[in-house]
Amino acid sequence: MGASRRTTRSPDAAAYRWRRRRVRVRKERATIVMRAELMLLPSPIRLRLTGLPPLAIDAALAGVVAAVGIVQIAGMPRRPGPFGPGQPPLELIGLVLLGAGFLLVRSRFPTMTLVAVSAVATLYVGLGYPFFAVLPALLVALYSAVAYSPWPRLRIWALAVGLCLVLGIALEIGDPRSRPIAAWAGDIAWVAFAIVLGDAMRSRREAAREAHLRALQAELTREEETRRRVTEERLQIARELHDIVAHNLALINVQAGVAAHVMDQHPEQAREAFANIKAASHTALQELRSLVRVLRDPTSGAPALAPTVGLDALDQLVASVRDAGIPVEIERIDRPADLPATVDLAAYRILQEALTNVVKHTDRAPVRIAIDRGDGVLTIRVLNGPSASKGSSGGSGSGLAGMRERVAALGGSLDAGPLPNGGFRVQATLPVSAG
Repeated sequence: MGASRRTTRSPDAAAYRWRRRRVRVRKERATIVMRAELMLLPSPIRLRLTGLPPLAIDAALAGVVAAVGIVQIAGMPRRPGPFGPGQPPLELIGLVLLGAGFLLVRSRFPTMTLVAVSAVATLYVGLGYPFFAVLPALLVALYSAVAYSPWPRLRIWALAVGLCLVLGIALEIGDPRSRPIAAWAGDIAWVAFAIVLGDAMRSRREAAREAHLRALQAELTREEETRRRVTEERLQIARELHDIVAHNLALINVQAGVAAHVMDQHPEQAREAFANIKAASHTALQELRSLVRVLRDPTSGAPALAPTVGLDALDQLVASVRDAGIPVEIERIDRPADLPATVDLAAYRILQEALTNVVKHTDRAPVRIAIDRGDGVLTIRVLNGPSASKGSSGGSGSGLAGMRERVAALGGSLDAGPLPNGGFRVQATLPVSAG
């Protein structure tokens, strides 16, 4: 029963939400209409009227139009009767008030308001009454429809011109006397003025909306750029932390294993392993302090982290790996003196991560390192032999992903993969001009 009750209520709920959305859209459109029209007024008046709801502005305008119509009716020549001058018919006043009353909803329903006011004006002139009393309501309705109707411009123009033609035919039929050309010219001029003014307001509103959309797009672009920079900075921090912590913890883990293994039989080797642990931890702490110092520096406006190490520290890096019991052979070292700082840091981190993978994932497999500069690029190659018990040094993938990100950021290339003999190769090519 509960399920069937929910099923029967769901269409009503959807219809209710749809109606609420339409009402909200109409209210927002009415607010836009009011703000656009208030821009035509002087600043003191505009500031006083800005806080009023759209219905109050429409009511005030409808009241002014009704008052003008009543004044026009009061100034009409009256036909004499048996008891003196005749009074204006009540239907005349009623039609004028009805036409002005439709203007109360002109902000929310501009097209419907134009149709309704045109119908009232057609009936009014069809009964033979003078046109000038209902003309203000028609002009306001024409202006509002052309300026704020959601219809396309050509469609609303066609509707406005068509209703004016119908009204002109009714005016010609209802007036027993032939209207002079000057009267027709004046009426056409007023109608054309209302339509042109409405079209100008429509163009101004569309330009304001486009400017608003451009401002929103620019704001979204700025936010997207900020998020992109924050993401890049977070990735760079993650890479730095991974390279610092992973390498030194891998060395500490190996040296701790050695110390635990030889502590009883060879205390001298255990003492040396503890010394290596102390040196690795000291190096890690120094690099972490440098990284934290860069992050805490309030005067640094650059989003990128400042390079803290480079190929100058390669000897210490190789020595720490050798202390872990891994033989490292230097085939070629070409250290350019004018190497950009970002390329220098990337080269060091690539070597560090490659050696870290050897320490973590191989059983003391021999390593060969070659660094060569030529043709505007820096080539780094790290080869390690097969492991006797643990497989290749490819790692879990996060280190290789960090290397690829570093190389891609500099516009270089990275080739990493296993060798036919069971070893592993890492070769990075970095443009020297990338820094």
